[in-house]
Amino acid sequence: MFLLLTAEYPKKHRFRDEEFEALFEKVLKKLRYLDFPRLFLYSKFWSSFYETAKYGDERLGVGPEKMRLS
Repeated sequence: MFLLLTAEYPKKHRFRDEEFEALFEKVLKKLRYLDFPRLFLYSKFWSSFYETAKYGDERLGVGPEKMRLS
């Protein structure tokens, strides 16, 4: 969506809801079948999981090695 509407993808990993909403308003109605809001929610979920898996939780003193299943 960012590439389609802005021709660039921001370097940061997360997007605020307000940023998404402003950009979504620019999506042509004929492209809304692509369900960008659903993809945005997946992105929010995945980025949270990814950061925790990669860096752990410093505040709780849990390193990323504790995220391994084996």
